[in-house]
Amino acid sequence: MLMATRFAVPLVSILAGCAITPQGPATVQAFPGAIDCLSLIESVDDRVARAGRVWPSAHAIPGYPGLRSNRLLAAIGETVVEPATAGVWIDALRDLDRHARQLELPRLPASDRARLKPPGVSLAAAVESCAERLRAAVGTNQERLSKLVEAARVPDDYSAVARTLGLYPLTLIPVAEGVRRLHNRTRERFEQPSADPGDEARWVRYGPSQPPPGVQMAVSDRFDALGRPRLSAGHLSALFAQHAPVWEIADGGDYDRPGEPFWRSPAVPGLRTDHLVTHIYPSWALWHQQALLQLNYVIWFSERPTAGPLDILAGPLDGLIWRVTLLPDGRPLVYDSIHPCGCYHLLFPKPGLQLTSTASEQPEPPLIAAPMPPWQPNTRVVLRVASRTHYLTGFYRDAEGSDQTYRLRAYDVLDRIPDGDGLPVGLFAPDGLVPGTERPERYLLWPMGIASAGAMRARGRQPVAFIGRRHFDDPFLFQDMFQLSTANP
Repeated sequence: MLMATRFAVPLVSILAGCAITPQGPATVQAFPGAIDCLSLIESVDDRVARAGRVWPSAHAIPGYPGLRSNRLLAAIGETVVEPATAGVWIDALRDLDRHARQLELPRLPASDRARLKPPGVSLAAAVESCAERLRAAVGTNQERLSKLVEAARVPDDYSAVARTLGLYPLTLIPVAEGVRRLHNRTRERFEQPSADPGDEARWVRYGPSQPPPGVQMAVSDRFDALGRPRLSAGHLSALFAQHAPVWEIADGGDYDRPGEPFWRSPAVPGLRTDHLVTHIYPSWALWHQQALLQLNYVIWFSERPTAGPLDILAGPLDGLIWRVTLLPDGRPLVYDSIHPCGCYHLLFPKPGLQLTSTASEQPEPPLIAAPMPPWQPNTRVVLRVASRTHYLTGFYRDAEGSDQTYRLRAYDVLDRIPDGDGLPVGLFAPDGLVPGTERPERYLLWPMGIASAGAMRARGRQPVAFIGRRHFDDPFLFQDMFQLSTANP
C-alpha cells in the first residue's frame, strides 16, 4: 500500500487532462485513495482500448476496475459463492485482471506508457498496487456481493441487433436446413470412415514424443474453496502429456501442415511449419456440482484453400481444437472438437450419455459424431483430419507411432505474438477475432448474430451454434446437453 500512497497526490495533476470520470460503487470510491486509483486504472484502460490492445478472453466488470470475469467465474459466482467464500472468488477475478494487464500494458507504445506512468514508480507497479487497493474495498456482505455477481456476468457473442435486422426467425429456416445436411454428412463420415487420404495426398501422423500411457492418471481428490480440483503445475503437465492426441492428417500440400502462427504484416497472418507444436490450455466444466478439468489441444494450418470461385468457406489460417473433459478419477466424460472459428462442433460422449430431450429438439441440436471408443492401455486417441477442409473424418485409438513429433506449448504464447515493431500484440483483436481471417460466408450468415462467421477466434469467444445460443467455454454446456441413460459406472 505504500506504493499507492507515493503516487496518489501527484496523480491528480497527471490525470487532469484525461477527461476520465472515476466510476465504481460508492463504497469503493469512499475507500482511502480510491479516487486516484480509479482515475489511474480507468485512464490506462481507456488508452488500451483506444490503441486496440484489449485482451479479448476476459470480461472487464463494469464499475469494478481491477476485476475481470469469464464464463466459468461468472457461473461459480451465481451458483456457489456466498459471503464465507466470496474472498476466494473475488481473488480469482483479481487474478484474471492481473493476467490481462500483464498482456495489455506491454502492447502499448512506449510513448503511451510514459505518458501514463506516475512519478517514481513503474506503470505496471502503480496499476497493480491500485488494483489491489480497489480489490480490498470490495465488500463481501450479501448486498454488495449480489451486485458484483450480477456485474460479473459475461455477455454472449451473439448480436441481438443483427438478428433483428436480419429477420432471424425467417432466415434461420434455410440455415437450419443447411445445418441438418451438414450433420447428416458428418455422421456418415464417421459411420463409414475411409482410409483414402484423397487425390495426391498421403497420411502423415504427428504425435507427442512421450510413449502412450499404460494407466489412467487421476485428476485430483483435493479441491479449493470454489470446488475446483487442486493441481500442481507438474501434475497438470503430466495430464496434458497423457491425453495428447495423434493428429493423422491427409497431407495434400503446404496448407495441410501444422505450425505456429505469426504476423507477416498487420492483418496478414502467416504460419511457420518448421515449428511443430500443439498449443494447450486448461478449462473447466461444471457437471452436477463437480468442477471437471478440460484439456484443450490446438493446431493451426496456414489456410483453408479455396475449392473454386464460389467457395465461401476458404480463407487464411485454419485449425482444430480437441478437448478432453475428465472425471476426477481420470476417465474421460466427453471428447469434443471445433475449428477455432467455433464451427463444426463435434461431440464424442462416453457410453451412457445421451442428449436431453430439450437439446435434441433444438432447431440446431448438438452433433454427436460417434461414441467414445473404450480406453485401452498403451494407446492414444488418433484424430484423422481431411486435406484442405481440415474436417475430422475419423476417431479411434491405437498404439502405433508417429511420423513426426510435436511439442506441447502453452496457448498463452498466442497472446504475445509480436507485430512488426516488436510489440507483443498477440494473435487476437479486442473482439476476439484474428484479423485477416475473414470468410465470404459472413455475408450470408450475419443474420444469425455471429460477427464475421468463419473467422478464427480466441478462446472464450467461440459461439458454437448458428441457431440459438451456445458457447464452447460455457461451463454448463455438457450438464445442459447430456443426461445419463444408464447408471454412471
